[in-house]
Parts: sequence; structure tokens; C-alpha cells
Amino acid sequence: MTYPKRELEVIPECNDEHDNPRCWAMLVTEICDRRHYIWISQYSDDEFVIENSDGYNLCGKVTYKTLAGAKRKAEEIAYRQDDTGCFTD
Repeated sequence: MTYPKRELEVIPECNDEHDNPRCWAMLVTEICDRRHYIWISQYSDDEFVIENSDGYNLCGKVTYKTLAGAKRKAEEIAYRQDDTGCFTD
């Protein structure tokens, strides 16, 4: 199944010492002025983790080797959360 594309927003406060992005936010939905996000954090060159706002890995122990792979999975999670109305943050 193909899920709707969602934009990633770089969180500049999390950039590394060379100003390279290390954390991205994906807006899931906005309900009554409350925004729900999914976060993608890069912990090493080939380790991207999909997290909620508490740092909990939304994929269990699974990590992704690329930002593109993590983004695809995050879009799937965002779709399910939006569809069910059950948000992780």
C-alpha cells in the first residue's frame, strides 16, 4: 500500500557540530491547535530511528539505514495514527 506523502521538517537545534541535520519532525495532524508529530532521529551514519516525543522507538527495536527508508515507515505510522485517532505523542 502507498501512503500519503508527508513533509519532514528539520529541527535545527539538533544539528551536529558541522550543522548537519540529525532530527526531523513529521506532522501527523493538527486537532484543536494541538499538533501531533512523529520524529526521525539519526544516531549514526546508518541508524535512523522513528520515535515519539518521549524518545520511544515506534518500531520496537527496528532501525533504518537511510532517511528515505525511515520516512516511508514514518508515513505509514502517521497514516495509521491519523486514521485511528490514536496518537503517540
